[in-house]
Amino acid sequence: MEGKVVIKKVGGTQVKSIERKLGPLTLSFSEFGTFTVIGCDKDVTHVEVPSLVDDKYCVGIQDYAFENCTALKSIELPQFDFNEWLKCANRKFGILGNGAFKNCISLEEITLPSGVQYLDPESFAGCISLKKILRGKGAFSLPLTIKKGALDGCLYLEELPEDIDYTDDSLRTCLSLKRRCTEEDSFYIFPEPITDTIPADATEIASPGFYATHRVTEVIFEDTEGWYVKFNPELAPYDEFALDVSCPERNARVLRNAIFGRDFVKIYKK
Repeated sequence: MEGKVVIKKVGGTQVKSIERKLGPLTLSFSEFGTFTVIGCDKDVTHVEVPSLVDDKYCVGIQDYAFENCTALKSIELPQFDFNEWLKCANRKFGILGNGAFKNCISLEEITLPSGVQYLDPESFAGCISLKKILRGKGAFSLPLTIKKGALDGCLYLEELPEDIDYTDDSLRTCLSLKRRCTEEDSFYIFPEPITDTIPADATEIASPGFYATHRVTEVIFEDTEGWYVKFNPELAPYDEFALDVSCPERNARVLRNAIFGRDFVKIYKK
């Protein structure tokens, strides 16, 4: 196979790989019948990652492979059906490295292969347009563990897979999630939906806890310009974000979910 030969020491053992370009992607081929994505052209808008190249299986995306691909809107990752899984059970896609899609500010949706078990730190940090992270169907899907920092700055993320493991810290900046509270949580106590209006002269949301204890379904901002959300920089690397308050239904989710970080979230107008 043609390409750049790279030799690295891993645990005292020399490991050889071959790096080569395939379209906008840079791939690293191992000696074990597998390859990973290690880089991508920064101006690409859509990428399809192949599951098989020269009889070698794609097993993942390495650290920071798509970092700062700011034009990337969509990506297709390898998905495995049951028969494919049986043939390559030890070589299926399962790696999603640190910062794999960091600052992909145009990425809106991604479907992860069922073999991905972890979202490592900064996997999607700064992906401000990301609305959905889905899981592909496959044999023996594993729960998805979201590590601290993996989704920092994903303000408008609305949907995650059903089977996830996380702490509140790992979702601290995901204020638009549709599922942050369950039907047992307190904001379902009130049977009638509530619409709330933030007046034009308001400069701060002083008590987001109200929205977590009432079934508020819409929050209308009379003045939609100049609103920001701020996080304690000791808890999140992203200090301040401009907040889009043009959608009443999303506003309700944002304010309702802010209670999870009530000690460090501030929503205000400049």
